[in-house]
Amino acid sequence: MSIAKHISDVDEMLSGTVYCLDNIYKGFKQADTEPLKKVTCFLGGFQERVPELTENIISEAKKDPSASRYVLVPALIGHLQEDVREMTASINRMAEEKLLFSDKAITEMEYLFERMADMIVSLKELASNERDLTKNHVINASHAVYKLADDYALSHEERLIGGVCTPDSSAVYVKILDSVKSMSMHVREIAER
Repeated sequence: MSIAKHISDVDEMLSGTVYCLDNIYKGFKQADTEPLKKVTCFLGGFQERVPELTENIISEAKKDPSASRYVLVPALIGHLQEDVREMTASINRMAEEKLLFSDKAITEMEYLFERMADMIVSLKELASNERDLTKNHVINASHAVYKLADDYALSHEERLIGGVCTPDSSAVYVKILDSVKSMSMHVREIAER
């Protein structure tokens, strides 16, 4: 088996991440746990694939040393999935407890989810073509998403102090932002491989 087959598996896992983000956002926007069940179902089958794919890439790297740069990619995608799992838990809490978010927070989340999906799609492109231009785009996008989440956290503090946001909603919002920042760091790590 060649490294191309394993890159195809990586591509499939990244597509699954975009699928999860789309359903998490639907759950957020609709304050509904139903779309989140799709995420949980996807994540259930995902955990088993990471060690297997890692072993396959290690085996390939023993035959072709240039493949060694991909050895950690499945584990890093596994970290992305953990961030997705945490985000799902946060949105579940939001929906179950009927927590409300300000219009500004909703707009921020919409923009962040769009940027994250774009960032992962660009990472998929990098996995298939390895162009430096795409690599730089992914790295820059990951920095931009991280900074955006940081800026939104500061904005949120002002809304919290001003009484626009509640402490219960705040805990969920901040947790989502932390997951976004963590995802952007993992995407950058993958792109730098």
